[in-house]
Amino acid sequence: MPAPTEPVGEPEIVLRDLCVRYGISCIVDSNSQVITIQRDHIQARAMVGSNVVVVNKDKLLLSSPVRLSRGVVYVPADFKIKVISPIFKKTSLEMKGYKILIDAGHGGHDPGGIGGLGTKEKDVVLDIAKRLKRNLKERGFSVAMTRETDKFLTLEERASLANQKDVSLFLSIHANIADSSRVKGLEVYSLRTLDPKELKEAIDPDKYRQSFSTYQMKRNDLTLRKTLIDMMRGYKDLHSDRLARQLTHEVSIALDISHRGDKQAGFYVLKYTLVPSVLIEVGFLSNRAEEKNLQSAGYRQKMADGIAESVSRYIRMYF
Repeated sequence: MPAPTEPVGEPEIVLRDLCVRYGISCIVDSNSQVITIQRDHIQARAMVGSNVVVVNKDKLLLSSPVRLSRGVVYVPADFKIKVISPIFKKTSLEMKGYKILIDAGHGGHDPGGIGGLGTKEKDVVLDIAKRLKRNLKERGFSVAMTRETDKFLTLEERASLANQKDVSLFLSIHANIADSSRVKGLEVYSLRTLDPKELKEAIDPDKYRQSFSTYQMKRNDLTLRKTLIDMMRGYKDLHSDRLARQLTHEVSIALDISHRGDKQAGFYVLKYTLVPSVLIEVGFLSNRAEEKNLQSAGYRQKMADGIAESVSRYIRMYF
């Protein structure tokens, strides 16, 4: 009996991988072989052996039938464009106008941490940031980056970009280094409680002179500026803490990795930003296993996907 031949044409996609990447529920009925995928109130149904997909009441035709082989469901390459993208468009209308700024740490003459295998933090985090940007844009968000090349930016420049009036959320991506090679795990930071001196500096309107120039308000009213800064910081601290906890829990589960908890610190980009801000340490380059993981493009994609799904879920829950 001749061996079965694979379909010719565009590469097929494993449906489960696609659903995991985009955070979509997927159920396969083993008896009827009907596949149901769902995100929020949008549902799509397909059947093994057919190229017809029904998204709510809309009927779509794929380039080839859905296929089942050894318990794995395969869909044609255009499934992503014809089914996944419309689902995101219909469920992401509320994301329009919500701008996320992604900050890839270090860059240029500052390599950040360097692992035992020579992996540079600045390269790893830039690649994850670019993948994260693509994923979030596909979900309907407006997304910008502090840097998209091997470029050095000061901490002041990064914070200033985060404080532009159209930015809603700031995500800073880093990789860790520890004295011990045994230390490992994901860490997500929000801003710690500041001491009186630090707080005085953090609410100093002069720190935000460039940002306030874009607001319509009395430029010389110092009291008004301090009041606005205080209001924005209260909002920021609440959502930063919540998001850090959620990212720590959900990303570690999505990647099946350990985490060291959500933490608080006084990092400059957390202290001098006025929007919800978190700093994500994606792993330890000083740990050989984690360094090897971060060298893998597939792992970096999973990290970006996990962060994107958690951020997207958080915004749907609280905004």
